[in-house]
Amino acid sequence: MVTNRIARVIEEAWYQGGLLDMNRLCILSLLNVTAIRDRLKPLLELGAFLPLAGMSRARRSKFKALRPVLAVERYLNGENLTEIRRSLCLSRFQWREWYQGFRRALKLKDRPVAEVAQAISQPVEVVEGWLQLAKNLTPDAQAQKILAEDAFWPWEARDTFTTSHGFRQLLYERHGFSPAAAEDFCLFLRDLARQFSVKPRSGGQIIYIGVASTEGPGRSLKDSRLEAVRLDYLTPQDWAIARRTTTRALKWARIERFATQAYAQGVALSLPDIAYLVSVSVDAVRDAIARHPTVVLPTRGHVADMGSTLSHAEKIIDLFMYGYTETEITRRTGHSYESIERYLLDFARVVYLAEAGMPIPAIRQVTGFSKRLVDKYNTLYQKYNTPDFAFTMGKIRRFAQAHPPTRPKPKERKGDGKDEDG
Repeated sequence: MVTNRIARVIEEAWYQGGLLDMNRLCILSLLNVTAIRDRLKPLLELGAFLPLAGMSRARRSKFKALRPVLAVERYLNGENLTEIRRSLCLSRFQWREWYQGFRRALKLKDRPVAEVAQAISQPVEVVEGWLQLAKNLTPDAQAQKILAEDAFWPWEARDTFTTSHGFRQLLYERHGFSPAAAEDFCLFLRDLARQFSVKPRSGGQIIYIGVASTEGPGRSLKDSRLEAVRLDYLTPQDWAIARRTTTRALKWARIERFATQAYAQGVALSLPDIAYLVSVSVDAVRDAIARHPTVVLPTRGHVADMGSTLSHAEKIIDLFMYGYTETEITRRTGHSYESIERYLLDFARVVYLAEAGMPIPAIRQVTGFSKRLVDKYNTLYQKYNTPDFAFTMGKIRRFAQAHPPTRPKPKERKGDGKDEDG
């Protein structure tokens, strides 16, 4: 996955008239120069066209074709598809997209190249490579046999995506949807598109979907409420801490940023979420967190009370009750302002309900928090509900009055409970 990401950003930059250099690849991939070269070396030896700024003439002379062209050419020559995907670092989805595009390009080969590229949503350079490959095929070639055998593949069905009626027809014929189910699915897609459209992005930002931070433990992903959040994947500060020889500091900065920004927007990222975003293993994320024991990130394991400690909430509340400002708490804990406000508000809601005389089980039902979390907040309330902390407790009460707790909608959920991140 990581190697494919590196190759893909190089290709996408070149399609748009740009050349990336090693410094930018270090920033984007979170790998040092040596690691990037090691990952690209097998692809370059296969002749993959992966141009970089500052690349030697000798290296460029070994370029044969773009990966989409190489993959299709090797497949038409009868090579094993699994080996093609492995050596070129392709997912099944990516391969299907490319082969589908190649077949559709053949269908439209009599049109101008730019028109074909626009029709099949592929770069002009890729379409040119595919059409040239098709011209070089001989009548008795193995490729002709493969194309004939693949004739039953309904790749042209993607043409129906341009209209709602055509898309529904595709659902009927290829996927066995009933008219009602197809209409319901189309409405779901419209709602999903609307959800993304209301979250505009600026330069360097990405949209990611994660589990809402209000979801409790023991719930499967398919039964959990998901939310879309904006994350700063690339910031000006990243350039200040990036190094060609090591990216450890940059990795931690992104891990911390992704977790706190997501939580500020109502999403608690799991360790696999963070690993996917940072392009490292889950173990690498755990190791990075372990190297920063003074910072407890609002991951799903912590927020949903899946972990072994609630020290992140206790520490923030403790600092607040002793009169530290939000700026000072941010500096001491590494959390964003939004994250700190969310912790304090959760605490304030428990205080509000406890002072209203509501028992712990009822507080848990109203807030949607776990029993352990409610017990912990209640213990903190008993600790600080004294004359010495009257001023800051007054602030906590005003928080709750401004944002009174509401009972979450009941849902039937059943999690698998396989890991601490849900």
